[in-house]
Amino acid sequence: MNRILSLLLSVSIACAQASLAPPRRGVLVDESGFLRPLLGVSGSLTAGAALRGGAVSAASSGRYTLVKTHTGVEVLLDDAPLWSGEAPPGPAVFGFAPGGAPGLACFASSGEVAVWDGSAFRGAWRVPDGRIRAAAALSRELALLATEEGGEIRLETRSLHDGALLGVEALPGARAPVLLGGGGWKMIWDGEGLLVQPPGSAPERVALPCRPEPLEQAGDGLAAASCGGSRFGVALTPGGVRVFELPAARQESSR
Repeated sequence: MNRILSLLLSVSIACAQASLAPPRRGVLVDESGFLRPLLGVSGSLTAGAALRGGAVSAASSGRYTLVKTHTGVEVLLDDAPLWSGEAPPGPAVFGFAPGGAPGLACFASSGEVAVWDGSAFRGAWRVPDGRIRAAAALSRELALLATEEGGEIRLETRSLHDGALLGVEALPGARAPVLLGGGGWKMIWDGEGLLVQPPGSAPERVALPCRPEPLEQAGDGLAAASCGGSRFGVALTPGGVRVFELPAARQESSR
């Protein structure tokens, strides 16, 4: 009987500890290229222990995280490896589909756009003209790209299958950086501040100390904005847009 009670007590303690663990909000890449989970709630986040090093760029929708290394791409699901493959050198711009699944990987060095087919990223088409600054998969058929030409940002609707250009929307006054969320939200710098537009709502301008560079998707409706030596979180919440300072991650040596 005592052994059974001890076992039940151990299980109860383990469950209580799990319930007290801070929720995982997303990820960010620190200054040393380490990928770290963001734990807690918007406005009160902490950076967890490094998941891996050597990250050139990354994006997260919450459960899914897309990582570009020097020679490849990795997909993580709840921080566990799901898929990896070779990729052109340099950084990548990632886009997610509605619901947060992987959508697109755009490689600046080659102009290649790889599309997630449910199990892997496969090279599908190229965008030779204009610099892709943000991307999202609107549906199984359509992709939305934010491209930059002459300092101007425009939105291009393209076929997800072959990259055929289906529509162009000019954004007067818009400048990089820009983010496009798979759920339809947008974040665009307009020279005076960051315009944050939830899906189906009017944009809201939020003030930052300077023009953020880069602006990275760190979670579902969460961006990490580097500005003036600090990093800020910009989050879409049910109560509106929140801006807060993100924690500085501790330094770790390469593994």
